[in-house]
Amino acid sequence: MKYLLLLFCLPMLLSAGEIHLVNGRLIQGDLQWHKSFVKHGDQNYDLKNLLRVDFEKPLVDNEGEYIIFSDGSMIKAQSLKLDNKMGHLLINYRETELKVDLAQVSAFSFQGAKYPPKNTLPGFLNLNDFYNAGQVSYFTRSMLGQTKPQKNRYKKSMLKFLYLKSWENSTKEFKVFTTSREIIFAKIIEVTNESLKLDTILGSVEYPLEEISAIENLSKFKALNAEQIKNISYTPFLTQCKEMTYGNSFTGSAVEVGGFATKDFWSIHSRTNFDLMVPKGGHVFSTILQLDPLVKNGNIQFLIQQNGKELINVTMAGGKEKKIRIPVKMGIINIVVDYGQGGSAGDFLLMCKPRFLLEK
Repeated sequence: MKYLLLLFCLPMLLSAGEIHLVNGRLIQGDLQWHKSFVKHGDQNYDLKNLLRVDFEKPLVDNEGEYIIFSDGSMIKAQSLKLDNKMGHLLINYRETELKVDLAQVSAFSFQGAKYPPKNTLPGFLNLNDFYNAGQVSYFTRSMLGQTKPQKNRYKKSMLKFLYLKSWENSTKEFKVFTTSREIIFAKIIEVTNESLKLDTILGSVEYPLEEISAIENLSKFKALNAEQIKNISYTPFLTQCKEMTYGNSFTGSAVEVGGFATKDFWSIHSRTNFDLMVPKGGHVFSTILQLDPLVKNGNIQFLIQQNGKELINVTMAGGKEKKIRIPVKMGIINIVVDYGQGGSAGDFLLMCKPRFLLEK
């Protein structure tokens, strides 16, 4: 018995991974949980002082039903039954039946962990991208019902999304990613040898440490917003350059970063030129670049300058995501998404998770 107790007192080895520090440094290697800290070698790191920690773990297949809540959280769960009188939805989450307030639900994805298109009216989107506006009236394990403006029945297996309303930015401190492709905005209550206890939109929930894929500290950066973007100019290669848009791809594709759904991205067509205002305390600009998932022939030059000095110049021509993280000074940085080879055909860039890291 004493050996068993000793085993549980030792730090728990999770996996290889990465620790992202607020100063822009990246630490790679084997990571352990030690009490409420993440440990690398002899150094303990408090989650409250980190930007992000990633654990290299396989993700489940991207299929099945996911529920998206009003704070943007996305969980892998099955809707069962709607109590219209009380406004409660019965769901099966992690083999437990729970009642959730339907007013807290934003949407349902029935074909894996995906966010629906933004700015959509309440309604149903089927596998052929046919949209039918209306309100849901009942749920079963396999069906949905609609009574307004007309009566309809839908098999969940034949739907992409049921959209109820838009979601708002969460005020929670952390964003937690699980191996089930879940995204959970939360406050961390407690870390034990076996689990992470979180305060979520569902209340207090415990997640096994072995299922934690990543944790992001939302207080350590300022996400890019439209007010920071200035002096946008468009130069068509021939006849058209699409305007920058947030949260929707030009081809209507669902977008992922690192295997997880995201709506935090800007779609940009070449040639687009714009300035970004560096916020107070911002000292590093970070983003993840990729081409639109349906693009086959795009070739783009991505250039960042500040005070006439080139900070980075990369070519995007398909393939993997490219992570950008560069030091910046207070003031303005200029970004150019330019034509590469072959003009602007297919030059649909996704600038994902653009943000400024904040100094302590």
